[in-house]
Amino acid sequence: MNESAYKITTLTPVSIGDGNTLSAFADYVLEKGKIHYINQQAIRDKMGKSPELIDFYVEGMIRGKSNMTNTFDLKNFIFNRLKLTLQQAALYSIEAKNVSGKKEFYTVVKNAGQSPYIPGSTLKGAIKTALLYDWLIEADEGQQWCSNYLNNITNKGLTATLDKELSREFDKFELGVSDSSLLEFDTLQAIDIKRLNIKKGTLDIPQTREAVKENIACECEIRNVRKLIAEKADGTKVYKNYSWEELCRIINTFSRHSSDAEWTILSETGKKIDDDIYFSLEDFYEDVEKKTESSTTAYLRLGTGKGFYFNSIALALYDCDGTENKGQFLKFLKTCGYGKVYNIKERRVEEYDLNPNEFPITRFVEITETKPLGWIQLECLNKE
Repeated sequence: MNESAYKITTLTPVSIGDGNTLSAFADYVLEKGKIHYINQQAIRDKMGKSPELIDFYVEGMIRGKSNMTNTFDLKNFIFNRLKLTLQQAALYSIEAKNVSGKKEFYTVVKNAGQSPYIPGSTLKGAIKTALLYDWLIEADEGQQWCSNYLNNITNKGLTATLDKELSREFDKFELGVSDSSLLEFDTLQAIDIKRLNIKKGTLDIPQTREAVKENIACECEIRNVRKLIAEKADGTKVYKNYSWEELCRIINTFSRHSSDAEWTILSETGKKIDDDIYFSLEDFYEDVEKKTESSTTAYLRLGTGKGFYFNSIALALYDCDGTENKGQFLKFLKTCGYGKVYNIKERRVEEYDLNPNEFPITRFVEITETKPLGWIQLECLNKE
């Protein structure tokens, strides 16, 4: 596969975090369905050299960021103390979709000029994960690796060796992916997402995040998708090259299998989920099932909220486990640290009943339309 241009289209909100957060006590104001990003220089200029205003502002910021009881309201401070409008105090404003409260606001990757984009490293990692999954389920060596790993899950020395083998296999897949073209700032929106507990039917732990809106398009370049399969005595390397059609099949198979696993768990376990949420998710997963049959367009997930099976090769291990009640896979989950929760009141870690057929029991969803986050469509613009 030679270098080609590709079109990325977001199908649901995509939030690829940059590791930073904004505070409602210093950095942004939520007002009438919009998030306003505060211009700190405008605030400093307006405060001038007034010790009273500076002290009041700094104390409010500190108390807010430290989660202390805080009556400081940034909007009131701007209106009543500084006598500024939000338009005068803000650098940018974006749509806030069903956002409420004064929560930390998680931001996405942007360039120095504050233009969001899809990092090439993020897309590359997602594609390589799909390629590795294909090796695990299709190649005899991959199936043998899964079997060896599950049969020796409690042998730390052997699993460490197998982990290194898998890393070497992962590194054999090579491709170059550029960062996407830059997006306008107003392609972002603020969304509240919650963790849906499919067993209890509850929505909890809200987060406010920047996300690229759905139906936003950008472009990137992908080149030389290949796998190292041999190295000759003279040092010459032999590669298997992937066509776009092959890569589509591999990516879509991984996405379809992962979505099928999520929906199977949700449909069999989610008896208490609100009907509107349940049927909205059912429609979405059915649509994914149809889309991923394509041989010319790839569908995959990026960023926050991808879920357990889109982030790992666990699905290949789950399918390989032929024991009753998935006992080997259960051991795998426990060695990964699952099955434990911290009891805040008792201040200790406690185990809970972990069922492989109901794992994971939570999903991140965007609240307004109950859509799973991070879905994109990838199309080749200049076919080989």
